[in-house]
Amino acid sequence: MPRYNALMKQRYVILLLLVLLPGLLTFSGCSTEQESAPTPAPGVTPTPALTPSPTPSEPSTAPHTVTPTTAPTAPATTATTTPVSTSTATRTPTSQPSGPGGGGSPPPTRSQVYFTPPTQTVEPGEHFTVDVWIEPVATVAGFQFDMSFDPSLISADSVTSGGFLPGFNAGMIYNNAGSITGTFYYHTDSGGNSNPGSLARITFTAKGNEGTATLHFDACKLGDPNDQQLPVDLTDGNVILHASAP
Repeated sequence: MPRYNALMKQRYVILLLLVLLPGLLTFSGCSTEQESAPTPAPGVTPTPALTPSPTPSEPSTAPHTVTPTTAPTAPATTATTTPVSTSTATRTPTSQPSGPGGGGSPPPTRSQVYFTPPTQTVEPGEHFTVDVWIEPVATVAGFQFDMSFDPSLISADSVTSGGFLPGFNAGMIYNNAGSITGTFYYHTDSGGNSNPGSLARITFTAKGNEGTATLHFDACKLGDPNDQQLPVDLTDGNVILHASAP
């Protein structure tokens, strides 16, 4: 390969000399004719020199320079953290209406009727009393109740007024069936009563058997001065009998 390159260079130089030499000779002859124009010899016709045709040379190709394209640089984004405020909810307590006894409970909407004491312990043959107690939420002008008990453990002796209203009627006692019926107050001109109190007081006698006698309301009605029935809640009572030690 190096030898081939050398030969090509020699050929190029020889070709260049052949192209340039006639031009140099012509230029030299022109200069001589300008200085002195000799008279051509008679009978000799000068032969015009051949002007070599220029050999087109290979166009030189300029190296193509690739200019790198600068990619646009995106502006740097700085993340900004915004503090988030956390609010703490404060619960405001809601005041509750106080009932008759306080404590924040709402007042009842129904009258309460129950036996008091709610539970008591007695000995065989002992006489004891139980009150039928009322806590009204409205004015009460009339009342009626029926109740029952265990006749094998206790017996009813009497029913008297508790003083809640005048015009008391004791009703009827049925010890064999263990019931008291028809006890009532009737409507009077007093206008009624809206304060707690005893509707009736019942006297019992304990028998000789051991056990628990339940005092139960079979029916109960309350009425206002306009003869309208009032809502009522009823609660039973208990009597515990203990046998005597021998």
